[in-house]
Amino acid sequence: SNNNWVVFHSIDIAPFSGQQYRIRRREIDFVAVIPEIGILCIEVKSHRNITFDGFCWRPDSIKTSPFSQSSGASATFFKALKNHWPEAKKIPVVSCFVFPNANFELMQNIQVHNCELMDARTYRSLNDADAFTQKLKEMATASITNASN
Repeated sequence: SNNNWVVFHSIDIAPFSGQQYRIRRREIDFVAVIPEIGILCIEVKSHRNITFDGFCWRPDSIKTSPFSQSSGASATFFKALKNHWPEAKKIPVVSCFVFPNANFELMQNIQVHNCELMDARTYRSLNDADAFTQKLKEMATASITNASN
């Protein structure tokens, strides 16, 4: 059952980093604590079209790679968590990306695994909340496996 997840929305990471002015991305959209799996940091971009030509992201409101922003934010979050609670070092923390309205092809030069991205095609293929959380769980598990290899 997926009923025992704890999900936080819009976690502001600037207070953890001590670098309020230098840190680019100041929040994580969702942090899901998935029992017996780990912690999944979820970045959502709801634009209808998202493209990357190898240099520039479109639309222009996406200033830098959402992938590098999110991994930086989740690394900052995890570092803070370990500082407050050393046992946390045993918990896998991974990131994923949900583009619910845009189809997106991962190119070779984007350092992201397929299991880390749910684009509109996958999102729309999921019939209900259980299917969605099951998919996130599979993505988290695959990301943890990749990270440990």
